[in-house]
Amino acid sequence: FSFLLAFCFWNIIRIWIKGTKVLRERGEAELGKTTSLESYLQEHYIPNHQRIPKTAIFMSREPHKVPASLPVHIKHYKFLFKKMIFISIITKNIPKNFEVNKFSCIPLDDYAYTIIAEYGFKEVPDLSSIIRWMILHNILSVNEDYSFILSHRVAVPSAEPELKNIEESIYIYLLKNSAAAYEFFRLTNHIVTGK
Repeated sequence: FSFLLAFCFWNIIRIWIKGTKVLRERGEAELGKTTSLESYLQEHYIPNHQRIPKTAIFMSREPHKVPASLPVHIKHYKFLFKKMIFISIITKNIPKNFEVNKFSCIPLDDYAYTIIAEYGFKEVPDLSSIIRWMILHNILSVNEDYSFILSHRVAVPSAEPELKNIEESIYIYLLKNSAAAYEFFRLTNHIVTGK
């Protein structure tokens, strides 16, 4: 019985990993795989163009790739924010990351930054400590008005499924019941864009 239970859990984890990979690859295909965050911002930057007078913080899976919420935001609102911060949380293959340089900043432009936060696999990422670090390093000011811009992908059955029928159904069920990013990170000031 324990072997059967272990096999079921292993299969669920395998389906989750495979489904997430398929969803990510389809998103990258829509955007263009070679598009880097820097080139995407340059492409959509219009000099002397009006900007939203606020700071936007985008959560990004990978430091140099365009987060899923950015194209959706530009499509709907047509404007970039005055300042944009892209936070990538990297999980290292160690239980806890005790390094002094746990956070780092890569300036993309005068108005855009990528923040890389490295955590161990037993740690829960703490956005409040990342915000405090950004204030300490003058990336954000103490009273600065900012919002988290998040995306939430919705999986639907595909005409050309890359997962088997039962796997696809299980993945859709898991995705529907997984915690949204704003719940996981306990965010109160957030905007969720759907795709």
